[in-house]
Amino acid sequence: ESLQEVWFQNNLLSGTIPVSLAESTALVDLFLDGNKLVGSVPELLCKHSINIDFSTGDNQTMREKCDSISCRIGTISIEGVFPCRSCATRIENPYLGRKGECDDLTEGQIIDAFLGKENIDILGSACDYDGVHCNEEKKVVEIVVAGLGLKGTLPDNLGYLSMLSKLDVSDNELTGY
Repeated sequence: ESLQEVWFQNNLLSGTIPVSLAESTALVDLFLDGNKLVGSVPELLCKHSINIDFSTGDNQTMREKCDSISCRIGTISIEGVFPCRSCATRIENPYLGRKGECDDLTEGQIIDAFLGKENIDILGSACDYDGVHCNEEKKVVEIVVAGLGLKGTLPDNLGYLSMLSKLDVSDNELTGY
């Protein structure tokens, strides 16, 4: 017997979806939504036979096969899978299988929620925070806030900062998301 069902949703998994899952020729159910997965669903997994029981009637012919596994980056749905809809927001959702509503955030709002106005004095944009460095397009590329006494969890919307290449939160009291 070969692997038939994989239920990984809502586990905060990160990384990409392994194409090796397609080697399970008997796979009929694959649920990966509600995680922090990036990239795209491997084409070899986008078979009409996977998650077919999820769509019935007319929806079966209309569904995008990859979306029945996980909504694409930049889209969202109630369950994180078909039917998916695009988000017309300022910052694109970077994760596959996003559930709920579209987040319409600015980089300034993300930084403000993370660092808080009581910790750093903001002058108007994310680039005005001490320890936040931006590129010429005013996109956040570095956050260096070591030893500021920050407490709590790292917010998951830090992943929305698409140009972020350095995050230094050492010597604080932070936990993962």
